Amino acid sequence: MMVSRACGLHYHSASYGGLERARHNVRKRELGLPEHFLEPPTALLMSTDAFERIDEVLDHMESMPDGSVWSLTTFAHRHGKLEREIWAETALWLVCYDKVRLVRFLLATHIMLYPPINWVEDCLRVLARHYITSSKLDDEMRATRFRELVRTLLVLIERETKEPFVLSSSFVLLVMPYCTDAQLDEIWARIKLGKVKVHSHTILHFAEHFVKHGQLDRSLDALLDAEAMGARMDSVAFHSACATLLRRSSSHPGGIRMCLRLVEHLGSLGLVIDTRIYSIVMLNAVEAGDLETVSNLYRAMLDQGHQPNEYTFAIRLKACKLQIRNSRMLQEVITDAIKYVDVRTNILVCGEILHCLALHHVKYHRGAAFNTLAVAYTQFFDPAPLERLGIELPPGPKEEADSPQQRMQPSRQVLTNMLWVYLRHKQLPKDTIDCYKRWRQLVASGDKAWAECATAPYVSNVFLHRFTRQQETLLQATQVIKDMQNPLPPTSGVKQAPPNLVSWTIFMRGFVRQGQTKLAEQVLSYMRSKGMEPDHVTWNYLIGRYADDQDAEGLVDVVRRAEAGDEVWNYWAHRRIKNFRDKERLGRLLEEQKFEQRMDFSQDIKKGLSERLMEAAAGEGRQMDEEWSGAPKKASKKRPPKDVEGFADSSSELAEMAGSFRQV
Repeated sequence: MMVSRACGLHYHSASYGGLERARHNVRKRELGLPEHFLEPPTALLMSTDAFERIDEVLDHMESMPDGSVWSLTTFAHRHGKLEREIWAETALWLVCYDKVRLVRFLLATHIMLYPPINWVEDCLRVLARHYITSSKLDDEMRATRFRELVRTLLVLIERETKEPFVLSSSFVLLVMPYCTDAQLDEIWARIKLGKVKVHSHTILHFAEHFVKHGQLDRSLDALLDAEAMGARMDSVAFHSACATLLRRSSSHPGGIRMCLRLVEHLGSLGLVIDTRIYSIVMLNAVEAGDLETVSNLYRAMLDQGHQPNEYTFAIRLKACKLQIRNSRMLQEVITDAIKYVDVRTNILVCGEILHCLALHHVKYHRGAAFNTLAVAYTQFFDPAPLERLGIELPPGPKEEADSPQQRMQPSRQVLTNMLWVYLRHKQLPKDTIDCYKRWRQLVASGDKAWAECATAPYVSNVFLHRFTRQQETLLQATQVIKDMQNPLPPTSGVKQAPPNLVSWTIFMRGFVRQGQTKLAEQVLSYMRSKGMEPDHVTWNYLIGRYADDQDAEGLVDVVRRAEAGDEVWNYWAHRRIKNFRDKERLGRLLEEQKFEQRMDFSQDIKKGLSERLMEAAAGEGRQMDEEWSGAPKKASKKRPPKDVEGFADSSSELAEMAGSFRQV
């Protein structure tokens, strides 16, 4: 250890080790510590005189009030030693046997003449590593220890001698998750003032922290500081920090414009704009709906000699979903993907291609959608899982394709897409019922492909969506919900995913569709008893049902409940409420509830808002549909923020193509 080497301690015979252990056990009993308290793996060999000096120092520390500081000068004079020698042997003993009191010792001796600063730094690093690796600390205690360590660090940094602390990247990474924003701001301020010296890569950690907490200006400032300190702009660390900054910039005012300005600025500093950076900016442009910028960036990337990768094409295919009617653009992207990526071995790109084909053909070539998708499927994936479910694939493509052993096993996402389109292809309720029964049998038997699909609610939700479309299959929808709440047999080898918010909303909507409002309300109550609060999609269906039933009291009541949950006031809520014919009566009731002002948007119509709302309707519907999948692009606060299925957006987005939302 650096502390022991620096203080020049001499290690003596093993007899001192036995003496030291005995003294350690005595101190444990005196302090009332448990027998296992920080038992060292090996003995720390010191002279008897050293142990006596350590005892004196620690006894003195115990006799002093917390927060007091004192000098070791008296002990040094008494024993004919240097202060730093007394400090080092005491700190070394505490590091080995009593790390809890080491923090107090560091604070108590933070006085002129200070101990060597590198010894103090070593002690802090040892404590940080111990807190991370110790099995005796639970998460709560570990966090408490780290918070105490950070507070200690901020005190120890301040020295009248103006000596700068040197913090390693590893130490900063260990303590950063436990720092408050104010503490990190203090550390950063001391770095800027020169009171703390760090490596340029440590500055990059601060850059990533700042951008993740919405401080783009400070993040860019940190990047510039790191570059000025000699950080290599072609290093993985620098590129990673820049990538994080660019990705997060899309959520700030200015969005894609700010992102493009940052790219230009970083490029002028010498950052190589590679495929990864291009892909990130393209993704930001897709999320901003700026498809022209996406195309321009893609062409610029090719012009600069960079080869697109699988993520580039996943992003471009995501862009295709925003203009799914544009078959020319979709064909161009698929052609480029085949050119630059080995699609036969890349499940990400293949999955996105199938998703786009499903979206396009279900909407514009409904009758041939499944056959078209099946042809594409058999080019990439093993047909056996679908055949085990009883789904017949077109014989032509199956014969022409390579043997199943040479094709990829379909992922859960791919199977979900195929199943959804297949169930639209098979319109008879009996076909859907038979398919569901076969799926549950395969799950119970532990089928490798289909059992995995039960660990997430997506496939169950696909069946649920089909069963709730007709009154005669509502009983089957009830069975799906029941199956999702019952444990699977041990033979399945997996755990059944319970219904999520989307599942309950689909189930409730089935009763709404059939005009059974009381049953829909019962589903809502049961859902809430399970700890799931409805969001605006759920409320909108109930609002629409009460409006269609011309039930003014029920409509006002559901609006009141939705309003209490900070939900409801969007385009679809306004549109559904307008279906209520007795506007005067509704107006009186709403006025009594003080909702009328929020409901009345006649002034907005005068300003042209209605036209803008109609133009945005398709986008709103698409967003609502994405939320049905559990993976909205811009999620409601009640919906999951990410698509756990792993695609650019949810496979159940296909539901929009069925026109389910347009029929309400």
